[in-house]
Amino acid sequence: MADSFLEQPTPPANAGGGLLQAREDQRQQLTLALDEALQAFDLHSRIEVLEACLWFSRDLGESLWGKLTPHRSHAGTLVAQQVSEWNHPRLAHFLLSGLKQSTWRQTAARLLQGWKTVAQVTALLRQDDLLRDPTIRQYLRSIHSPLWFTEIDDDLAQLEPALRPRAPRWVSRAGYTDSEKLTLLSRWLQTSDPDLHSAAVHAVTQIDSPDAQRLLKQVANGGSSLASFAGWCADAFDTDAVTAALDREVPASTRSDPSLESGPARQEEIDADCAMLWQACRRTPPQARGELIATLRENAQLWQAHLRSYLQSPEPRDRVLALQVISTPQLAQRFRDELEPLVDDPVEGIQQLARRLAQALPEEPPPGDWPLETARRGAPSDPQTLDQARSELRATLERLSTGEADPTDTELIGRVRDLLREVYAERSEPALAAATDEEG
Repeated sequence: MADSFLEQPTPPANAGGGLLQAREDQRQQLTLALDEALQAFDLHSRIEVLEACLWFSRDLGESLWGKLTPHRSHAGTLVAQQVSEWNHPRLAHFLLSGLKQSTWRQTAARLLQGWKTVAQVTALLRQDDLLRDPTIRQYLRSIHSPLWFTEIDDDLAQLEPALRPRAPRWVSRAGYTDSEKLTLLSRWLQTSDPDLHSAAVHAVTQIDSPDAQRLLKQVANGGSSLASFAGWCADAFDTDAVTAALDREVPASTRSDPSLESGPARQEEIDADCAMLWQACRRTPPQARGELIATLRENAQLWQAHLRSYLQSPEPRDRVLALQVISTPQLAQRFRDELEPLVDDPVEGIQQLARRLAQALPEEPPPGDWPLETARRGAPSDPQTLDQARSELRATLERLSTGEADPTDTELIGRVRDLLREVYAERSEPALAAATDEEG
C-alpha cells in the first residue's frame, strides 16, 4: 500500500483543491496505519513494515525514533542490519533526521556520503527545509567529500529546474573542502540558469579564502546587479584591506578601544546578549569571524534594532562589521534605510562597500518574511530548563566577550546558536515586532 501510494505522481500545485485534499487525506490514513503497525511490531515482526515506516519518517516523526532508538530495540536492530540494502531515495528524510540521533548518526552519514544518482540527489534537495535545523547542519559537515554531484551534468540539467538553485546551499553545508566547494560552484557560475548562478555566487561569499575572493572578482566583471554584489563581497571579505584602509583614514585618537562596548548602555537580556556577541566579534581577527558573523546574521531579526544602531555608529569598525552581517541581498533590503547614508560615509573604505551592496539591491520592497538565514525558533522550554539555558548562554557570551573563550571554536559557537534559539523561543513574531519597535 505504501509503495503504490508513493509510486503515484504527486498532483501539481495548480491542481484542483479536491484532488490535493484527497491526496493529503490518503497520506494521513496511511501514516496512521503505519504507526499502528509500527507500535505492534514486536507482535508481528513484519520487516516490510519497518521499511515502509522509514519512507514516511517525516510523517511519523518521534513515533518512529521512539521505536528505533531505545537500547536493545528489536526494531532498531533489524533496521540497522537492513538499512544498507534499503538504501533508496525514499530514505532521504530518514537519513538526514538520523543525523540528530547519536546512535544512528554514523550510519546515516555513511549512506548519505555515497549518494550520487539523479534520483538520490533529487530526493536530498527536496529536504531543503531540514537545513534550518542546527543539529542537522552541524553533522552534515561530518559527511566528508560526498559524491552527490559526481554523476550529474555540470549544469545540473538532469535535475528539476526548481531544485537546481538549492544545490549550492547543500554544498556549503556539507563536509566538502573549500577547494571542492569552489570546483563545484565555479561550474555553476558558468550556467545559463540565472537562479543557479545567483545561488552559486551567494555560496562563494561564504568561503573565506583567496581563491573565493578571486572567483568573486571574476564574477564582478559583469554589469548586472549580481555582479555588483559579487564585487561588494569580494571587497567586504578582503578584511585586511578594509582594516588597513580604516587605519589610514581614521585617526587613532578617534578610534574606540575594541575592549570597550560600543553604543548605548543596554539593560535587557536581549540587549546584553547582542552586545557581548558583538564584542566577541570585535575582538576576533577579521579573517576568523565567519562563525560569529553567521550567528549575528542568523539572529538579525531578533537584534535588528541593534544592527540599525551599529550601522549608524560613530565607530567605523562597528559600521564595517554591521555591513558584513547584512551582506546578503535579502538582509540588506531589511536595512536599506540605514545602508543608503553609508554610500556617502566619510570613510572611503566603508563608502565603497556600502555602494557595492546598495547597487546589488533590487527595486522591489523586502518580502513579508525574514530570509532563510534568520533563526527559526521552536517551542519554549519549561521554566527550569530555560533558566539553565539562560545561565549557560550568559556565561558563555561573557567568556567570549572578554577573550577567555576561543571565538574560533566552531563547536562552542554552535552551542551559542542552539542556546539563543532555546532562550528566545518564547518570543513570538508579534512580541518580537513590538519589542523592536520600542527599541527603535
